[in-house]
Amino acid sequence: MPVDPEPNGPELSKVLRDLVALSAASSLWVGRESQAIATELADLLATLLNLDFAFVRLCDSDGNGAVEVSRGTAAPTFVERLQHYRVGAGRLSRAEVVAGAGDGGQRGGGLVLPLGVNAEFGLVAAASTRPHFPSEIDQLLLSVAAGHGATAFKMARVVEANQRAVAALATSERELRQAHDELEAKVAERTAELRRSDAYLAEAHRLSHTGTWAVKNLNGELAVVHWSEESYRIYGLDPRQGLPSRAWVWHQAHPDDRDRLYAETEEAQRQKKDFEVEFRILLRDGTIKYVEAIGHHVFSPRGELLEILGTHVDVTERKRAQEALQESEAKFRDYAESASDWFWEIGPDYKCTLLTQNAFGSNAADRIGTACWDHSLDLETEPEKWRLLRATLESRKPFRDFVYCSVGSTDSPMYVKTSGKPVFDVNGEFRGYRGTGTDVTAIRRAQEEHERLRQLESDLAHVNRLSMMGVLAASLAHEVKQPIATARNNARAALNFLAKRPPDLGEVREALGCIVGDADRAGDIIDRIRAHIKKAPPRKDRFDLNEAVTEVVELARSAITRHGVSLRLQPAEELSAIQGDRVQLQQVILNLILNAIEAMSSVDGPRELLISTEQRETNGLVSVGDSGPGIDPEKLERVFQAFYTTKSSGVGIGLSICRSIIDAHGGRLWIEANTPRGATFHFAVPSAASELRSSPQSLHHTGELREDSVPTAAHQPASAGNTRPPHLARGPRRRHRGRTS
Repeated sequence: MPVDPEPNGPELSKVLRDLVALSAASSLWVGRESQAIATELADLLATLLNLDFAFVRLCDSDGNGAVEVSRGTAAPTFVERLQHYRVGAGRLSRAEVVAGAGDGGQRGGGLVLPLGVNAEFGLVAAASTRPHFPSEIDQLLLSVAAGHGATAFKMARVVEANQRAVAALATSERELRQAHDELEAKVAERTAELRRSDAYLAEAHRLSHTGTWAVKNLNGELAVVHWSEESYRIYGLDPRQGLPSRAWVWHQAHPDDRDRLYAETEEAQRQKKDFEVEFRILLRDGTIKYVEAIGHHVFSPRGELLEILGTHVDVTERKRAQEALQESEAKFRDYAESASDWFWEIGPDYKCTLLTQNAFGSNAADRIGTACWDHSLDLETEPEKWRLLRATLESRKPFRDFVYCSVGSTDSPMYVKTSGKPVFDVNGEFRGYRGTGTDVTAIRRAQEEHERLRQLESDLAHVNRLSMMGVLAASLAHEVKQPIATARNNARAALNFLAKRPPDLGEVREALGCIVGDADRAGDIIDRIRAHIKKAPPRKDRFDLNEAVTEVVELARSAITRHGVSLRLQPAEELSAIQGDRVQLQQVILNLILNAIEAMSSVDGPRELLISTEQRETNGLVSVGDSGPGIDPEKLERVFQAFYTTKSSGVGIGLSICRSIIDAHGGRLWIEANTPRGATFHFAVPSAASELRSSPQSLHHTGELREDSVPTAAHQPASAGNTRPPHLARGPRRRHRGRTS
């Protein structure tokens, strides 16, 4: 080993200073981190010893947590040797000097110094190109520095471990406190949930009328240990009185059910199984309740009964509802068996699956498995209605009042009216149809008979119109003859104006216009006569009642004039349109007018005929009054009876037909006596709409007849396309010179 040549020279002072510096540095390392200690130790060694290479490795005794710091460079041989110890390939039990370890490896040396036994706490390595390195002083300084470094590292490790322990403890305390807070929150939340659950359970018990109970074996005696709030309510007990005894509970059972209840529960206990029993309880106030009890036995491994857990359900309302339902079903069954209707069900294939016994008269069972059209007699004669029925069934829609002809119990035709609705299961799948059927054969035949009677009435009304036209034949002939004669005179006048030199074309044009108007008047009269004579089915048209009255008055005007009757018309200012058969209602008006004229024919005084219209709420009212001898008040209603008449030549069907016509229109016909004499017939028919017409078109406000009228579609006016002013097309305004009558 090299020895310092002058140990007592200046080098000694330097060594002492270095030792002091090392001692001072070690005090600065207290509390420092391992990395900082290793770094400062390497820097201090490189500086104090003027090293070319310094290496510090500090680690725990188990080799973990190693910290390595190097400064400068060294010969490769030294680095390889150092690496040999770093990786643990060799054991370093004492300091090892490596010659030629300086940079370049030509001179100087190196030193590897273990920390602890077998370098368990790391190692310190140094290399320098200085001659005689490492000397004893160098080794001493390195050893002191390494010792201080190892001690500081151990202390740092202890401090770090302590800090980690303190931090871990703080973390544990924090986590424990957090866990405690979370636990308390969860306990509070769980407690609140349990309270809510208890509240929900209590509410569910109240809504479902379900009480819970528990009986426990206490020293060989069964005693009630739990009785819920709803159980108290069911049995009419006050919870403040405490738990009821088992004997008291048994005593509440109805006397008629007590033995059965005891037997069933004892048998379930003997067989070690649960029980379910329904019984009645009798409360203190005499109220009887129906209770359904379910019990579960709990036995020990040795077979001893430990406890019984169960429920009480108040089924009184359900029991009463079942009894009411059974009573309703019994009533419904009685109604179904005594009614003429029957019930049916068909499946998805439309084949019958259920028929009540009274269906189709008898032999209802023979129709099970068949469809209704299999027994139909009108399937070929009325295919359209059957097509519509099949379409309704395929679309799964309900149908109502479908009438068809089927085969009855005696193989005779039977008319059936049926209604049904589709049936679906809980999944919405189509399961068939369910409905009712009714034998309407008698109704159908009555309707056919009614139609024949209505046809007969229509025929009689037609005959009545023909009869009235016969009565008016002379008057109507005069009405038709007058415009024809006037047209003839106007034609002769036109010829005379054409014969002039030069011809008077203006007068000719006016005369021809008058001829056209005369032809229209004649056509209108013929149209009205043809409408009353023609035999046609009843129609429902919208028409003006004032216009209808005007047309009838024109037909009867000659008869009115011939009998010296003074006509007064009072039309309504505002009158709703009527929906009905125009000809039939005009027949009624004409019949009433002719009856009034005939009644006044025997009167010597003034003969006055008053015809008026008015709006009565939603009805149009027509009144025909006369000044004749009147009718006996006791016979006012008899005049509308068939074949009753006060005339020597009458047959007594006119007014009867009139009433039938008005009834068919949903109206009313009646008669009232006038003062001081005469009678007035009124009839009211419903209006077609609520809108009122602003003014009558056919009657003047003064009550005089207007000359213009609306032609029917059957007669096209000859004046169509005439350019003459309208007042010329309505009839002759004056007689031309040279005309012949």
